[in-house]
Amino acid sequence: MWSAEEKSMISVDFLLNDIQSTADIEGITLLGGEPMHQAMDLLRLCKTVKAMGLSIFLYTGFELDELKKQEEKELLDLADIIVCGRYDIQLRNTHLQWRGSSNQKVIFNTDRYAHYQLDDANYCEVEIDEDGVITISGYPDKELLNSMVKD
Repeated sequence: MWSAEEKSMISVDFLLNDIQSTADIEGITLLGGEPMHQAMDLLRLCKTVKAMGLSIFLYTGFELDELKKQEEKELLDLADIIVCGRYDIQLRNTHLQWRGSSNQKVIFNTDRYAHYQLDDANYCEVEIDEDGVITISGYPDKELLNSMVKD
């Protein structure tokens, strides 16, 4: 449902510069549209990010066995954590960490986060900037959204 039309292009070098100039980050997260539609450029980005010692969290709507191109496989190999599978509104579950529907899988792909245990809790990050703009990351349930709306 997302337009594949080019909006604003950002070069890999610009992104790398931005990442390198950001203090105290653990890693990067690659998500929608669909990262695998840009696998070649993201592969270049991720190789440098890994060389910097940062982690990579990759979301893809594809199942792993659907990703057959060499650059897709290499990108998967670089990811520390992968969430894969299509979002299915019929399987929506707001109590799954990092994913929105129960068919999606979380894969700890490297040893970096092998110690991490998923739990069945709904985590959302709510950010309110100085202009009062609210940004929600995660999968908010109706109760959270309703609590944020002023009557």
